[in-house]
Amino acid sequence: MPLTSFSTFAGAREYLERKTEEFGLCQKLAGLYQGNGACFQYQVGICQGACISAEPVEQYNARADQLKRDPFFHHRHLFIIDRGRHNEEYAVVKIENGVYRGYGFIDVSIPCDPTDSLHECICPYPDNRDVQQIIHVFMNKNKNIRVIPFKPHTIAG
Repeated sequence: MPLTSFSTFAGAREYLERKTEEFGLCQKLAGLYQGNGACFQYQVGICQGACISAEPVEQYNARADQLKRDPFFHHRHLFIIDRGRHNEEYAVVKIENGVYRGYGFIDVSIPCDPTDSLHECICPYPDNRDVQQIIHVFMNKNKNIRVIPFKPHTIAG
């Protein structure tokens, strides 16, 4: 199962470029830089030299693994909670098994924990690459959202 998907090659490249810089990773090892010797990121002090064996593999891999700990990647089952349409509600997005399942709204007086209430407020909508991209951009730009992992279950009906 892929960690994410993109609607365009340019979008995927931009994401990789941003993440290699953010985590101090190597453009060459990420497939963003062609050529012999050190990558451009090494020349400007961002890459620590994994591309020329100047950095231990374990150290580099530890940083690369941090990327996978992004809340969207780390939890395959999660709710994304943000402000609603007005002050008395929250907006809720459901991701299950890494797939967008839909969104809904819930009253702020209801606890935002992975209870049946959160599952029940979701109106199902289809997943596609555009929706995945919108969610990724939203999560990267909005640091005040809440991410609530949950264990998949069936709601008694």
